[in-house]
Amino acid sequence: LLRVWPVNSQQPLSTPRFVCPGRVNLAQASPDGCYIAVTILEKIHVYQVASGRIVWSGVHHLQPINVVKWSVDGGLVVCGGQDGLVTVWGLSHTTTGSTSTPTPRLVLADHSLPITDLTVSSPRLVTVSSDHTCKMYDLEGGSLLVSVVVNSLPTSVALSPLETEVYVGTADGPVLVISMTSPPRQLEYHLDAENTKVLSGHSAAVRSLSASRCGSLLLSGSVDGSVKLWNVVSGHCELDLSH
Repeated sequence: LLRVWPVNSQQPLSTPRFVCPGRVNLAQASPDGCYIAVTILEKIHVYQVASGRIVWSGVHHLQPINVVKWSVDGGLVVCGGQDGLVTVWGLSHTTTGSTSTPTPRLVLADHSLPITDLTVSSPRLVTVSSDHTCKMYDLEGGSLLVSVVVNSLPTSVALSPLETEVYVGTADGPVLVISMTSPPRQLEYHLDAENTKVLSGHSAAVRSLSASRCGSLLLSGSVDGSVKLWNVVSGHCELDLSH
């Protein structure tokens, strides 16, 4: 059962209530707030907020889904699984009332180990995996644009608004800033640690990253109990909130 809480109250709303067919491991609201993507093991269900009913369900992963994200325009839902697959689903099934079994628009199988995080912009998709790679795709056709091999285990990822930098949080704590302004000619390359900007301050895995709209600030959250606000230009920590 999913329930909705107002941000200014400790009591849930009486409606809507979402009855789920199993234990929910992930839930993500669409940008317009009209739909909620819910994952249960390897399946994804999309609920309509106004009615509380399931309007679309799909399954393609062979193992549980680790992460689910919406595109900025709300037209796509992207899942990353324990099986290393990334599936891109269109919202058309929820809006057209199709009764056919939905299938993903894209299935990306370039990772060899579980997906740890992903981020979606309008034309780009960036994924990180336990296979120590960060990959960028073209969402239109699903083509792999570049694959970056990193030494540390990547645990989270974010993309700058202009798509000039990719921020990768690691299991050790540092956040890597990978420049996309002069990408290499080869499809896959190893990150040069000596020439890569690193935001150091966390002492444990960084699980969440969020870039500001202006592109100069980055928010990071870690299992060490701290949230840090970074100036990505200078590399300095502007604010440190510890729990």
